[in-house]
Amino acid sequence: MKIRKISIIIAILLSAFALVGFTYAHWSKTILISGEIETGKVDAIITSWFCNDPPGTIDPGYDKDVASCECSIDTADPQKAYVTITNAYPCYTVHFSLTVKNTGTIPIALKEVRVDGKVIPEEEWTPIDADNNGVNDLEFYIIDSLGEQVDPGKEVETSLIIHVMEGADPGTTYTFTIEFDFWNWNEVP
Repeated sequence: MKIRKISIIIAILLSAFALVGFTYAHWSKTILISGEIETGKVDAIITSWFCNDPPGTIDPGYDKDVASCECSIDTADPQKAYVTITNAYPCYTVHFSLTVKNTGTIPIALKEVRVDGKVIPEEEWTPIDADNNGVNDLEFYIIDSLGEQVDPGKEVETSLIIHVMEGADPGTTYTFTIEFDFWNWNEVP
């Protein structure tokens, strides 16, 4: 009788284990999900420029037409602009701006502006040796737009003040490159 009870208990336990195993096998299932993720594109181009002293106009703050400011946008790399200040003299100051369009697919923000490769911090005068003679000739001051979000298809204007420093030789022509570095809008502080 005792063996019969043990046999029944063993049979019940084995049946219970089989039922639990069968139930578990139906509860777990491996699912494979495949997909494709496409990231957005960060891209911007300079579309236009402005200088408050183009050739043939009176110099800002003076009553004579001596110096002038011109710009050309690099057709091969429209994130670069070449600026020329002709017949410069000490204390000549111009307001210069470039309009940049977001041609990418995600919002962007301006991380930095570089003049001849040198980063120009926001709201800080930054001197540059534009003629490579070892003496700073020009200084730059960014007025706005660092960190400003620009949605796809929209434009932003970045303005600078360009000042010819005291040590510059009168009548000199300075040419320099302005470049922008745009980042994902959420990565720029």
